Amino acid sequence: VYSIAFTTSSGYSGIPGCCLRPVEKPRRKSLEAELSRLDKPFLFLPLKALGSQKFEASFFYYPFKGKWSSVFDAVFHIDEMKWTTYRYYSHRLGREQPYLPFSKRK
Repeated sequence: VYSIAFTTSSGYSGIPGCCLRPVEKPRRKSLEAELSRLDKPFLFLPLKALGSQKFEASFFYYPFKGKWSSVFDAVFHIDEMKWTTYRYYSHRLGREQPYLPFSKRK
């Protein structure tokens, strides 16, 4: 089993239309802040490259310092997290259409 943690440094988290909230800005020396400085939209980092080094990273958007290479094998960093375009069937309209979060409705 190969365990990959997904992380981000900006954008939104939650469920569109229900619990969508902005991602808090990462702390200055956190893993997310360091990966964001590389200015790549997506980044895959095998944690073995960091050895047994301890560093701060967010877990469910709360900062924790630890030896993350003993918890996960790799990190997939998404610089800006965006919500998916969820589609549903509208019986009223008789067709499929995208569901937009409350903040995006016109």
